[in-house]
Amino acid sequence: MNKVIIFMLSFIFISVFFIVMFDSVSASTLVEDSWNPKAPMQYPRYGLSVVTVEDKIYAIGGTTTGKKGVTTNERYNPVMDTWTTMAPMPTPRHEFAAVAYQNNPY
Repeated sequence: MNKVIIFMLSFIFISVFFIVMFDSVSASTLVEDSWNPKAPMQYPRYGLSVVTVEDKIYAIGGTTTGKKGVTTNERYNPVMDTWTTMAPMPTPRHEFAAVAYQNNPY
């Protein structure tokens, strides 16, 4: 009888421990339909390509006029909430695709 009681108490203790440890987010802390503002790009544009490499977001090319592409290349660091201007592309481009291969943006 004592073994059963010890087993049940151990099971209850371990279950409560895991529930407390792994209850990650309470529904009451979520805010629906909300956005958190972040740092804006240094060069606003559209028609750009975006790729993620090693937790950084690259915003490449795009256009500001709708007719000509730009060579702009920026990197966003979400931890620091900052944009860094990178080396420009050799030719202007907009409305194109970019991919990352072996942690290099192309």
